[in-house]
Amino acid sequence: MNRILGVSLLALLPSLALAELPKFDVNTHCDNVANAIGESSEMIRSGCFEQEQTSYNNLKKVWETLPKSMQSHCTAVAKSMAPGSYMILDGCVTQELESKAGNSNFQFKY
Repeated sequence: MNRILGVSLLALLPSLALAELPKFDVNTHCDNVANAIGESSEMIRSGCFEQEQTSYNNLKKVWETLPKSMQSHCTAVAKSMAPGSYMILDGCVTQELESKAGNSNFQFKY
């Protein structure tokens, strides 16, 4: 009986697995940002790397707790800035969570 239950639970694991944090090409993204105004800027590139790393580290802590729908939506938003940006992904997640909290207390008044 326990073996059947164990096998049944193993069969469910793929459906319970959460999406992994997407992998973005930070080097290309930060090169694009640094070259956005024509001449490349090492200061802008360096700042971009720092912001992307900070955002990635923030997301790693919470990603698996987020609803899949939010993960999917915010990943699509982050990829709109090809090849993808963790700073944009982090901003999207933050705004979605803040809006969700605000909407939970909302009551429409007639």
